[in-house]
This record gives sequence, structure tokens and C-alpha cells, in this order.
Amino acid sequence: MLEIVGDTQTLARCRNVLDQRRVTDVWQLTGAVHTHNEDGGAPPEADDIRPPDRGSLRALIQQGDQQGILDALSAVVSSDAKARIVLLPVDATEPEPALSEAEDFRQRISTPRQVLYSTIASGGKPTLSYYAYVVLATLVAAVGLLTDSVAVVIGAMVIAPLLGPLLALAFGSTLGDAALIRRSLMSASSGIGLALALSFGAGVLFPLDVETQEITSRLGVGLDGLLVAIASGAAGALAASRGTPGALVGVMVAVAILPPTTVVGLMLGQGRIMDAWGALQLLGLNIAGLQLAAQAVFVANGIRPGRWWEKRGARQSRVVSTLVSGTVVLVFLVVFFTRDFS
Repeated sequence: MLEIVGDTQTLARCRNVLDQRRVTDVWQLTGAVHTHNEDGGAPPEADDIRPPDRGSLRALIQQGDQQGILDALSAVVSSDAKARIVLLPVDATEPEPALSEAEDFRQRISTPRQVLYSTIASGGKPTLSYYAYVVLATLVAAVGLLTDSVAVVIGAMVIAPLLGPLLALAFGSTLGDAALIRRSLMSASSGIGLALALSFGAGVLFPLDVETQEITSRLGVGLDGLLVAIASGAAGALAASRGTPGALVGVMVAVAILPPTTVVGLMLGQGRIMDAWGALQLLGLNIAGLQLAAQAVFVANGIRPGRWWEKRGARQSRVVSTLVSGTVVLVFLVVFFTRDFS
């Protein structure tokens, strides 16, 4: 259900927009919500009165039509500083609208850009809880890597919050949103830096066995790591676009990001620079593959800005991001297959 709140002139223009679009139903509320008591009683509170020149317009629209209608209405309400558009989920209607099989599929795969932004952008904020999760996940990952316990490493994967800023970075690059890109980069880099510092301290302070299978498997770059990173990025973007619970996707992303980050810190703490360099290459490749796949999914889903001047900046942002991530992946593939061939 779409609700527009504004003055009567704004609502009239919005009604014209809706009349030209496919909507299931539309209705309008105007005038005061409460009036003074006829028996001379005390007037209601000021907050309980709606000015007579303001009202609300409501419409039931199909999910596949949301993006186009929202973009058209946004251009109308931009002239009214007090107007607001609210998008509310509807669990069910009676009777239900009749949809063809193709139309039903289109409804299921369509999510408005505004809805995605409100959910994905929040994951790129560097909050205290985010850093707390990074600390906990790094400690659990370090224990799992050093004790060669796959179950404990998986526990760290479940905790890891790195999915949020990395997905927000891919989403910001798709939209060309400079503020979101900067915030996501700061969150991702600071989170990875915190994990590196903690694992480095563990490598320096404690005599550790760094020859476990879980560690040695992450001391170099392999094709399997790239495939995991690409699959993780695509799965994360799909989950965000479809509203799938992110816990399982967070596990996949943590497989590609947090364990190699911890290995880099442990190797640096032990003074094994070459092993740390190998793990660092794996980390960089995984991040590049994840970003490339996530951005490709967002673009394939039709995620783009609503205004033409924003689309130009978004196009440049996508090109730059794709070139950077694609170059890293391409260089790896060339080196990998050349090495194997030799």
C-alpha cells in the first residue's frame, strides 16, 4: 500500500500520476481528523488535528509496478517540502488480484530501489555493535583456525558482520552514491583492520601452532577461493533483493573474508611474511570477486537511480568499480592458468 501525505494540490497531481498507471485501488482522505466538541468541551490537542488543506492519498499497487510509480511520484512531491511518500507491506487482500504466471514471477523478483536502500545501506554503518561483532568473530575464528576445528570456524562465519558493509559498497557503486560508498569503505576497511590487529596480537603474544590444515589451506590463492567469493557475492545480493534471511548468506561471505583476514594477522604476528602475503592475496581476490558478483546481480535486477543526472554518475561508478574488481580477478586467472600450464 502506497500512501502520500501532502497538501491538496500535491495530492491532486499525485492522483493524476496514479490514474495513468496500473493500480489495484486508490482512495483519498482529506480534511480534519477531529473537530471541536459541539457541546463546548475542550478542543482536542493540536497534534490531533489535520489541517483542512492537507490529507492523504492511498493506493494498492502490485510489487512489480512499485519502482516506476515511486519514481513518478517522487518527482511530484519534491515541490512540497512537507509531503511524504510511505510504502507499507500488505499481507493479504480479499479478493486477491488475478495475475498471470509471468506477471506473478515478475512481482516476486521485483523490489523497489528505495526499499533496498533502507535495508542495505544500514548494513554499511560503522556502529559499536558492528565492531563488537568483528571482535567476537575474529576471536572465534582464531581459535577455530589454530585448533583446526571446522565447527568453530563456521561459528565465526555465522557471527561475522562483514556482509553488511561489503554489500552496501557494491550497492553504492551500482547507484553511484558517493556518501554510501565512503561510509561502506570506512566500515569494511576498519572492520578488516580491527580483525587484523586482533589476530596480529594473538600471533605475537602467544606461542601458537600455525601449521593446522585450516590455516595452511588459506596461505595461497586458489581457484576454489575465487569461486566461493563470487558465489558469496551473488548470493548476498540475491538475498538482499529478495528478502531472504541473511544468516546463511552471512556464513558464505564469512567463508571468503574473515578466515583469510585472521590468517594474515596470525602470520604477521609470527613473522612469516611470505605466508602472510599469500593469505593477503587470497583476501584481496575474495573481496574483488565478491564485489564483482554482487554488483552484477544488482545491475541485472535493474537497480539504478531514478533521475537522469544521477544515472550518469552511477554509470561512471559502475565502470570504475567493475574495472578495479575485474582487473584483480583477471590478473589472478591469467597467473593461475599460466602457472598450471607451465
